[in-house]
Amino acid sequence: MAKADGVSFLERHVEKFVLGVCLILLVLAISHWVSSSPVAEDVLDENGRRIKKGVPPEQIDEVLQDAARSVERMYRSSEVPVEPVPKWAARTKQLQDLAMDSGETIELATPRQPLRAGAGGTPTKIPRPSNLQAVIPAPPKPAMQAYLELPDRDPLADHAVARGVLKFPLGALALAWAEKLEKTNIPKMVVIHNVIVEVQQALPGGKWTAAKAIVAATRPGKDGKPVVPPEIPDFDGANGMAVQKVRNDIAKNWQKHILQPAYHRIWLPAQGGWREWSLHLEKPKTDDGEELIWFHDDSTMAVGGRYRYRVKLVFVNPMLTYDQVAKKHPEDAKLKFIESDFGEWSDEVSLDREVHFFLTGSAEMMRRMSVTVFAYKWGQWVRQGFRVQPGEPIGRQDEAAIRDPRGEGGALRKIPADFTTGAVALRFDFRKMIVRRGIRTRTAEMVYLGPDARIDASVQARDVSSQLRAKLEQEYKKAMGQ
Repeated sequence: MAKADGVSFLERHVEKFVLGVCLILLVLAISHWVSSSPVAEDVLDENGRRIKKGVPPEQIDEVLQDAARSVERMYRSSEVPVEPVPKWAARTKQLQDLAMDSGETIELATPRQPLRAGAGGTPTKIPRPSNLQAVIPAPPKPAMQAYLELPDRDPLADHAVARGVLKFPLGALALAWAEKLEKTNIPKMVVIHNVIVEVQQALPGGKWTAAKAIVAATRPGKDGKPVVPPEIPDFDGANGMAVQKVRNDIAKNWQKHILQPAYHRIWLPAQGGWREWSLHLEKPKTDDGEELIWFHDDSTMAVGGRYRYRVKLVFVNPMLTYDQVAKKHPEDAKLKFIESDFGEWSDEVSLDREVHFFLTGSAEMMRRMSVTVFAYKWGQWVRQGFRVQPGEPIGRQDEAAIRDPRGEGGALRKIPADFTTGAVALRFDFRKMIVRRGIRTRTAEMVYLGPDARIDASVQARDVSSQLRAKLEQEYKKAMGQ
């Protein structure tokens, strides 16, 4: 007990003494920090440059904001020199900014071949005319038709007209030439300048005459003169523009006339009078890229003859006049035409006289018979009656009443007509017995030698009721206006 009571005052209060010392030290530290803290700061930009000196802490944000506004005002008020925009560039920009509903882009250029990288430094190889000729297909054989027609031309006369029609692959040739001329500046134009037609006539024994060119027939112009395409001038090295102008004129305005020439109207009174010749042209169907070509020949064929035709085409040389060609091959730039080979010969075509005769009467007492002959003249059927005896030819040259193609009001006129049939009467039987519909009937029969040297016979009862005779009689009356 005594020991406890003897603890000193310091020992009993040491913890309180230490706590008091720590508080005094804390107060001294805080007061020192407060007394030594700054009352203003320098404001710097991002590059370390001083914006303002001695700014109190509470004003720093405002100073920085004012500085930012000042920089913005300087930016907006500054002027930068800009080069003027060319008109074409401004227009292009306007077109590019267009809002298209389709969403597709606009090609701001004229149509052209796609650009291809050339072989570095390799000169363009210029084709020769022979290279273009090598890819021209020979025209196919024409399909031929022949008619006896009366064209609207002076003097009025029947003509044996042969017509040929064929299909030519013009589109395929254009592609082949475009490929040959691809790397040149030569226009890829396929222009046909002429259609050459040759004809041969069959000879006895299966041989043919030498081929000869025909003069194709065409309808004249309104002035009555022949319609002829312009001739391409010779290129002399200085008249290129003039030569190209004629070529372009042929390509634009003359191709239809050259490939599909018109012909005179023809007289067909049973069909209303003067009609277009195209009634006598059977046009084949064409595929894409095929072009119809036809021709008329009214000066070669003779009735009874056998003929065949073939065709070749003459093209304008696309390299005509071009400097790119003239520098390397001057003769190629002066060559006006490139020709195809001749095509295959057509099948034979012929035209027989359209004449028919019928036994229409008999006179036993006079030993003669009567025949009615129908012949085709001036686009219509005419008729004439003849009396014949054994050994006499059936039909002859005579006059026929015919409707005048150029008369008024259906006027009739008499003109010479050929009613010969080539047949000869041999023997008559005035009491010929035949069975028709189970009934025996007596009639007349004429045995004759036909134009083909064969023996044949005509029976009056059958000829009078013939359907062919009824048809010809109907067309004859229609042509006469009856």
